[in-house]
Amino acid sequence: MLSNVSTIANAYIAQAASRVSDIARWLGHADDAAHFALVSETILGAMRARLYNHSAGTFADGLNGATKKDLAPSDHQAIQSIIFPMMAGAVNESEVPGMGAAVVKALRAKRVSGNGPSSCMA
Repeated sequence: MLSNVSTIANAYIAQAASRVSDIARWLGHADDAAHFALVSETILGAMRARLYNHSAGTFADGLNGATKKDLAPSDHQAIQSIIFPMMAGAVNESEVPGMGAAVVKALRAKRVSGNGPSSCMA
C-alpha cells in the first residue's frame, strides 16, 4: 500500500544511519557517530510514536494525509511493515514495555502455512 510516509523506507533510513554511526565510531569520528546515531534514534522514536498500533502490536504501512498536519497512520499493516521496523530497532522494550511480545504475537497471527505473506521487499 502506498503512503505519503513509508514505514519501510523509514526503517531502511534509520538502519542505514545507525550503520554510518558505527562506521564513524570505528574511524574515530565521535561527532559524526553521535550525529548519525541521533538521526537513527529520532526516526525510530517517530516510528514508535506515529506508526505503532499498541492494541494490534503492529506498525502501520505509513502515514497518509493531504497535508503534513493531516498525516495519520494508514489502516493497513503488511507483514513487512512489522519486520523492517524490527530490523531497524524500532521495537524497544525500554521505550514501550510489552512491545516485543505484542509484535511477535502479531507476526504469528499473520503467518500462513508457516510462512508470512509478504512482498518482494522481505
